[in-house]
Amino acid sequence: MRQQLQFKRYEYDGVTSLSAILRPHGPLCGIYILEFDDGTEYVGQSVDFLARFSTHRRHQEGCIAAFSFAEVRSDSLDDMERRTIQRRTDDGADLRNSALVRLPRHNPALDLVVDRVVQEAWLNNEDLDLVLGDRTCLASETEGQRKQFARLSERSDYPQIVTFLADYLEKAVPWPHRTEGAFWTVTAHPATARSSTHRRVAAISINNVEVLVCYDIRRRPTVEWNTVWFVNLDRGTRIPLGIRLGASETGTYATVGRVRRLYCTTSVLESPPVAIAARRLAMGLLRKGQGMMARYHNPLLADALFVELERRVCVQG
Repeated sequence: MRQQLQFKRYEYDGVTSLSAILRPHGPLCGIYILEFDDGTEYVGQSVDFLARFSTHRRHQEGCIAAFSFAEVRSDSLDDMERRTIQRRTDDGADLRNSALVRLPRHNPALDLVVDRVVQEAWLNNEDLDLVLGDRTCLASETEGQRKQFARLSERSDYPQIVTFLADYLEKAVPWPHRTEGAFWTVTAHPATARSSTHRRVAAISINNVEVLVCYDIRRRPTVEWNTVWFVNLDRGTRIPLGIRLGASETGTYATVGRVRRLYCTTSVLESPPVAIAARRLAMGLLRKGQGMMARYHNPLLADALFVELERRVCVQG
C-alpha cells in the first residue's frame, strides 16, 4: 500500500522566521510544496527544510505566499517527491521545477554539493550570482607556490634536494600520504631566516617545528653560495662522527624544547642511529596534533616527493 503524505499547510507573510513556525512540529526532513504569489508552485525535498527555504527565497522570483510540509524518511525522499510532483501535475498545478523533473532519476551526490534550487535556476536559464567560495584564495596561494616550486626545480641540485626530502618522509614519517598538509608540510624557498648570507631552499616541518632544512649560505655577500642541510633529531641522539659537519643543541623550539641538530651536505638518513633519532622526534611532534603551517605547504613539491617514493616502492617490489 502506497504511503499517503500528510501535508500541513502554512500561510507565509514573508517576515516571520520559518523556524518559529516549524520548530515545534518536529523533524524538518521531508517533502514540501511552495506556493508563489503568481500562482505557480514548487515541489521539493530536503533533509533540512529551514536551510532549503532560505535558498528558495534568494533564488526564486516572486514572493512565497504559502507552503506545505510533510515529514518523510530520508530514504524515501526521491520516491515521495516524484509522486507528489505527479499528483500536483495531475491536479493541474503550474510547477516551476518542471525542467529538473524531466531529467532521469537523479543521484543525490550532486544535491549535496549544488543545491537543487540552484540546479533548477540553471536549467531555466536564470542569471545566477557567480559563487566561488574560498577557491580564489586557494588559487592565489597556489600561484605563489607554483613560482617557488619553479624556482626550486631550476636548480642544478634539485634531484639531490628531492632525494633528501623523500628520504626523511620514508625514514621518519609514518603514512605520509595520510598526514600530508595537516601534520607535516614541505615548503619551497620559505622566507624564514633570510639574509644577505643565508637563504632557505626547502624545508619539511612537523607540527610547528622545522625538522629538515636545506639552505644556502656564504660567509660574505661577495663569495659563492654553498648548500648545507640540517636535520633535527631527538635530543638524546649520539651522532656518528664520520657523517657530521657539526652538531649542536638548540632551545629555539617551544613545542619540544631542545633538540639535537645535525649539519650535513648530503642525506644522512641511511645511518640507522640518525634515522631512528629523526623518527623519535617526528613521532613526538606528530602526536602533538596538527600544526599551523598548512597554508605554506607546497603541493607541487610534495607531488615530486611522492613520485620519488613511488619509484622506490616499484624498485623494491
